[in-house]
Amino acid sequence: MSRVKWSLLLAAMFIAMLAWYLVYTEQVVQAFRAETATLTRMYAEVQSGLADPDEQAPEEALFQLQRIVVESGVPLVLSGPGDTILSAVNLPFEADPGTPEGQERVRDYARRLDLVRPPVGDSGVALVHFGDTPELLQLRWIPWLQVAGLFITFLTGYVVLRSQREAAADRAWTSMA
Repeated sequence: MSRVKWSLLLAAMFIAMLAWYLVYTEQVVQAFRAETATLTRMYAEVQSGLADPDEQAPEEALFQLQRIVVESGVPLVLSGPGDTILSAVNLPFEADPGTPEGQERVRDYARRLDLVRPPVGDSGVALVHFGDTPELLQLRWIPWLQVAGLFITFLTGYVVLRSQREAAADRAWTSMA
């Protein structure tokens, strides 16, 4: 391939990686904005529950908070005494905690969550085991993809320069002969 074509290929690869990085960064910013909006909604629910003179308002605010947390996409497992699974939401798989198989599968998942971070709550009453949001799980792979892309670009550039240098040397030997 001629020198110009390789240069265009490298430039196109670099521009594609840069565009991908910008698009992904914008997606991360949007995810953080959505999380900020969720936290703001939670704060507003707490304030409205505290300020409302109705006796049912605090309880209704708690149910609203629970709904908002479930909508956030965070995997949550609520376990009671004796490792009984009381409820589970936003799991990466389907399981019915009402069946023994579902209980065991969700219990295993809760143990895996506990390896990353300890559960919260009172073990005598209930513990909440929680995981990462889908956005955070995707974010973990980005540095590796970026390094791989940069390595491929560097390797391609090295191969191109080396082949061009060898071609120039061959032309020099041919012209001397």
